[in-house]
Amino acid sequence: MQDIIHGLIEIDEGARKLTDEAQKKRREVGWIIAERVAILREHYKKEADERCEAFKQSHMKTAERTIAVLRDKNSAAIKRLENTRAASGEKWTEAVFLAVIGKE
Repeated sequence: MQDIIHGLIEIDEGARKLTDEAQKKRREVGWIIAERVAILREHYKKEADERCEAFKQSHMKTAERTIAVLRDKNSAAIKRLENTRAASGEKWTEAVFLAVIGKE
């Protein structure tokens, strides 16, 4: 009877050791997975940040070129208007004045 009890105790101790080892490995795997997830998250965040910066730089250059083109176009239009005003300003002023006082 003692041998049977002693055998059962040894079996129980062995089972407890196996259970403890399995739980320890499960925790270790959880830590390994969490560490790998953190590494991947950091990697993809860095990649996304780099893509965003490249996109931003690309669009800034496009915007700067567009602004330069519009500035040149507007500048040319302003010069034409100023030249037209310089050439016809007196005539327009006279026409408006006569229209206001009723002597067209």
